Amino acid sequence: IVIAITNNGMLGMVRQWQEMFHAQRYSEVFLADSNPDFAKLAEAYGIEGHNVFDRETAARIIPEALAKKKPVLLNFVVYESEKVFPMIPAGAGVDEMIIGDQEPDEPEGKKAVTR
Repeated sequence: IVIAITNNGMLGMVRQWQEMFHAQRYSEVFLADSNPDFAKLAEAYGIEGHNVFDRETAARIIPEALAKKKPVLLNFVVYESEKVFPMIPAGAGVDEMIIGDQEPDEPEGKKAVTR
């Protein structure tokens, strides 16, 4: 079993909805200061855990995790602005699905796993 976390330090989907449909009026979505170290938390429960900050590490660690015969948690740290697609807006049908967005903004000097 591989547990994968897409961690932008926020309530990601809630932040995405607030950005896209509520004029960026963010409320109670910032968690970076209160999030645990998910890799260490996994280890506390006897699960191997890894924090992944870049593509090179992701490319190496994903096949390793899949080959293990035990649970592994992978915490992929991504940019705060990263979004998850596809998504269906409230009240919309499947035929109105939003497939994607522009490339993420990459803050200077900040490392994160991106698409």
